[in-house]
Amino acid sequence: MKACIAVGVPNQGYWTSETARSVSLMMCYFAITRPEGYGEQQVSLITVESSMLSTSRERIVRQALRNKEYTHLMWIDSDMKVPMNTIHRLLAHKKDFIAANCTTRKAPVEPVAHDLEGNRLHSVGKHGIQEVQHVGLAVALVKLEPLKRLRPPLFLMDWIHEYSDYCGEDVYFSQKLKDIGVSLWVDHDLSVEVGHVGTKVYTHADIVLPSGEAALSKELS
Repeated sequence: MKACIAVGVPNQGYWTSETARSVSLMMCYFAITRPEGYGEQQVSLITVESSMLSTSRERIVRQALRNKEYTHLMWIDSDMKVPMNTIHRLLAHKKDFIAANCTTRKAPVEPVAHDLEGNRLHSVGKHGIQEVQHVGLAVALVKLEPLKRLRPPLFLMDWIHEYSDYCGEDVYFSQKLKDIGVSLWVDHDLSVEVGHVGTKVYTHADIVLPSGEAALSKELS
């Protein structure tokens, strides 16, 4: 079985230095370390600059689908910090779509995934993977085969009448996948190791629970 990964980085003309460093390490590690269960691996980078995130994502998918060698698209946003074995860990779950439950990058810090009941999903203290209603694409691995069945646009800022607000392009994409039977999953263990770069690198350790306690204990942080 072959794992040919396109690492897609949408951006507005810049990457943070933390992102550039961690993506470089991740790609190098994947190039030299064969994931378990795969007989061949390749990795390359697709990066598209646009002021509109939905445009960048759409163009990245188009480029990835034009290359018949690619099996997966690894999304990494230009302000994320990831472990170097991120691709290996997400591949190991053998899901059509699996992501990290990243956090927001300003106070109050919150996780972005929502569970199947629509509640905001915390990853602290949890292990393994969990199916979700929707999750962001900041750190996400998706098989390309299902994307061939989707009609564009794949990414759109959609208006939600009941909330009088827009949903993000990642929520729209999540729904498109669910409409063709693709379930969405998050990896809780990876989630707490991913950082979102703002005025500092925000992680699950910065989340404050309703009780006022820090989400991660001193032992975990």
